Amino acid sequence: MSLHADYTNIFGGYRERFHEQTREQIQNQTIDEYLLEEEGATHRLCRRLKPLLRNLDPPNVTLVTYEEMVSNFGGWLEEVIEPFEFGSLQKSLLLTQFRLKYRNEFRPDPKNSHKRNVEPGEHLRKLKPETIAELNRRLAPYLKAAGYE
Repeated sequence: MSLHADYTNIFGGYRERFHEQTREQIQNQTIDEYLLEEEGATHRLCRRLKPLLRNLDPPNVTLVTYEEMVSNFGGWLEEVIEPFEFGSLQKSLLLTQFRLKYRNEFRPDPKNSHKRNVEPGEHLRKLKPETIAELNRRLAPYLKAAGYE
C-alpha cells in the first residue's frame, strides 16, 4: 500500500521522470486493483522466504512481528534481545537506550508524508473485504509459515 501512495503522491524530479509511465498507470488504479495486480511481487518474495520460515529451529530463532513492535515496543525489544543472554545490567542499559532512541518512531509524522499511519490494520480501513480475502487466500501458505493464521 505504501508503494501505491509513493507513486501517486510523492515522487518528483528524477524519480518522477524515471517512473512517469508507471506512476500514471498506478494513479489510474484503485489501491485494491494495484495490490491484486502487484501481488505477484509479494508472492515471489514470500516464495523465497518460505524455505527459511519452514526450516526455523525454534530454540535458535525468535520470530517477532510488526504489530507487536508498534503496539508494545518495550515488550518487543525485550523479546528481541532475550536470546542474547545479556547480564541484567547490560540488558537494562540496552533496553533504556533503545527505548529512548526510538520512543517517537511509531507515531505518525505530519512532516514526513511517508509515515502517515503506523498502526497495524490500516489495510482493513482502506481495502475492500473481498481484496483482503483474495490476498489472504493467495498468500495463505506464507502467512501461515510466518505465524499469521
